[in-house]
Amino acid sequence: DLAWSGIEGLEYTGEQLVGLDSMRFVTRYFKDRKLELGSFLPDDALVTDLDGRTDRLRPVATRRDSKEIVVYHPNAVASSYDAALDSARAARMRIDLTSFRGSYKVTWYRPVDGVAKAGGSVKGGAPRDLVAPWVGVDVVLRLVKRSTN
Repeated sequence: DLAWSGIEGLEYTGEQLVGLDSMRFVTRYFKDRKLELGSFLPDDALVTDLDGRTDRLRPVATRRDSKEIVVYHPNAVASSYDAALDSARAARMRIDLTSFRGSYKVTWYRPVDGVAKAGGSVKGGAPRDLVAPWVGVDVVLRLVKRSTN
């Protein structure tokens, strides 16, 4: 019974909203791992979608210095009122690690059900292409710098 219009001017009052249904699980991911997003800086220039998705369909990145990078990839075919996942494809992205030295531990997270999966490691110093281990879902990718000890 509350009137609400979206940023695009569309009237949503009385309608079930769609899209970003897994966002509450992404929030839990950060909370469970005690990741304080206030210590991260947005850096979307670090990541591009290998399938050419842009604007609201593209992945977004944030980083904590060179120690940690977190990317959210919506793996979507449509945004806004028509938001929908790409059910036929895994999220694919290029992470530009040119300015990042050392090796990074890769972890994938599937927000829809809270499953995390180790993804090996990647070396910094060059762009790296990464593909999510699941098809048809949005994902969080976390890269944590391995200690040099």
